[in-house]
Amino acid sequence: MSDLYNSKYVFLTGAAAIAGFSLGAGFAKAQVPLFILRAFMGVGAALTVPSALYLIIHMFPDPAEQSKAVAMFGGCGALGNVIGLLIGAFIVQWGTWPWLFYVFAMMGAVVFAVIAILLPSPHHFSALSNTERFKRLDLFGVFFVTGGLVLFIFGVTAGSVNGWGSARCLTPLIVSLFLLVGFFFWEAQLPEDIAAIPTSLWQVKNFTVLVVGSATMPYMWFGVVQLLFSWIWQNVYGWSPINTAVHFLPIGLLASALSFVAGPLQRNFPLKWVLCSAQSLALIGTILLTFGDSPQHYWPFIFPGLIIGTAGIATAYMVVNIAVFAVTPPEKAGVVGSIFNCFQQVGCAAGSAIITSIQTSVDSNHGGPSVFTGRRA
Repeated sequence: MSDLYNSKYVFLTGAAAIAGFSLGAGFAKAQVPLFILRAFMGVGAALTVPSALYLIIHMFPDPAEQSKAVAMFGGCGALGNVIGLLIGAFIVQWGTWPWLFYVFAMMGAVVFAVIAILLPSPHHFSALSNTERFKRLDLFGVFFVTGGLVLFIFGVTAGSVNGWGSARCLTPLIVSLFLLVGFFFWEAQLPEDIAAIPTSLWQVKNFTVLVVGSATMPYMWFGVVQLLFSWIWQNVYGWSPINTAVHFLPIGLLASALSFVAGPLQRNFPLKWVLCSAQSLALIGTILLTFGDSPQHYWPFIFPGLIIGTAGIATAYMVVNIAVFAVTPPEKAGVVGSIFNCFQQVGCAAGSAIITSIQTSVDSNHGGPSVFTGRRA
C-alpha cells in the first residue's frame, strides 16, 4: 500500500488500528472477541512496519545514511521487544491483564499524534486515479497469500498440540500449500505493475536468499529463547515476572547497541562472510543456552549465551535489513518491507510451534515440562 498511497497516512492508519483495537481488547470479556480484536491489531501492525521502512528509505536516499537509519530501526525493534516484556511484567505483577491493552492503546495514540504532527509527508506523486490504485492492490492475490500463510501457521501450531499426523494439522497444511502455489501462479500471470509481489523481485541478486534464508531466523530465535526460558523461570524456579523480564535485558540492550556497527559491516565486508560469521555466533550462543538448566547456571551459561547469540542473530538481522533494501529499487520499498516483515513473522510463528512440538515430545518421556530436557532438545 505504501507504494501506491501516501506512506505517512498508511502508517497512521496502522497506528490508529493498533490503538483502537487494543482499547477494545482491554474491554473484551470472552475469548472469541479477544482473538478477533487481536487479529485486527495484527492488521494494524502489518500496515506500520512496511510503511515505516518505506518512509526511512525515502527520507535517507544516501546509502550510508540509509544503512544507519535501517539498522537503527532494527535495533529499536529488538529493544522494544524487551521493553515490552518489562512493561508487561510490571502490569501483570501489579495490575490486571486488561491494562496490557490499555497501555498499548495509549502508546499507539501517542505514536499516532507524534507522527501526525512532526513527520513531513513524503513527496508522493502519482498520475493514477483512485480506481487504478485500488486495482493495483491485487486483492485476489492478497487473499491467496494471506489465507495460505494463516492456514500454514495454524497447521504448524496445531501439529505441536494435536500431533503432526492429526487431521487438525494436516488439513490446513495441505490447503495452505495449494493456496500458496495458487498465489505464485496467479502473480506470474499479472503485469509487474499490478502484482502484489512482482516476480522480478525474486530475480534480483541475493533477494531470495536474504529474505527466505535469513529474514526468518531473527524473530524465531528471539521468540523461541524467550518462550523456552520464561515458563521455567517463573513456574519452576519461582521467579517473578519482573525478575524474568530483567534477565532478558541483555538481548534488547546489546541488539540496540549493535545497530551502530551493522552499517559499516555491510559496507566494508563481503555480505556472505558477515552473515556466516553472525550465524556462527548465534550457533555458539544457542549451544551455551542448552546448559542453562538451573538458576545457578544463568551467569556461567545463559548470560554469555544470550550475549553471544544476540550478537550473532541481531547482526544478521540488521545487515540483512540493510542489504535487502540496497539490492531492490526504492519505488518497491513498500512491497519489499511487507515481504521482509511477513517472513520474519512466519519464521517466529512456525519456529515456535516446531520447537514447542519437539519439547513436548521429549518432555513426555523425560519428566515433563518442569525439567529442562525438552528445552535442551
